[in-house]
Amino acid sequence: MTLLSVLPLFALAQRGSYVLKLSSVDIEGESKGTIKIDSVKPSKIVFYKSNYTDSLIDIVFTDNGQSIPFELTNKAEKNIKVNWNEACYIDFSNTKGKIMHVGVEYIIRSGDYPPTSIAGGSKISDFATPTDNVFYSLGYYGGWRTKHLLPYSNPNGAKTLVGKRVKLLLPIQNDGKQLDYVFTFDIVFSPVVN
Repeated sequence: MTLLSVLPLFALAQRGSYVLKLSSVDIEGESKGTIKIDSVKPSKIVFYKSNYTDSLIDIVFTDNGQSIPFELTNKAEKNIKVNWNEACYIDFSNTKGKIMHVGVEYIIRSGDYPPTSIAGGSKISDFATPTDNVFYSLGYYGGWRTKHLLPYSNPNGAKTLVGKRVKLLLPIQNDGKQLDYVFTFDIVFSPVVN
């Protein structure tokens, strides 16, 4: 085998994307539930569908590059609430920032948000987007834009992020008590799969 015949294989192996994969969940200093990870291949890139469940909630995360979409199910009989004003995203450089979610107008993304109530046995579909990643672009093709969670435009910069982590804090109010769920995601490289 010559060096020239190996180069295309090497180039193919380097193509892919950087994605988030749930690695741990911390609630008030403890880990009480179980995590299940499934691979999802909607195109040539493998993404991860991460599920966490405990006695109160069941939450499924996916990855779309610009936010952290999730489906949150209330397993309790009573209502629970997501306290958005205390929710936050902690990026790979350990910088904390406010998040916005479904229904928040871009122009008021830095304001206060009312909590989302989830009736017992029901679920919501939502997402967490760092407000610092949302901006208005002027010009002919202007409008509201959202930056990627990871620096996809700089592949060399993204490579240095593999093995680092990002976190999402979702405070859940249940029966007058707030539980701070800290979801930790590993940044992993997902190669192109034919």
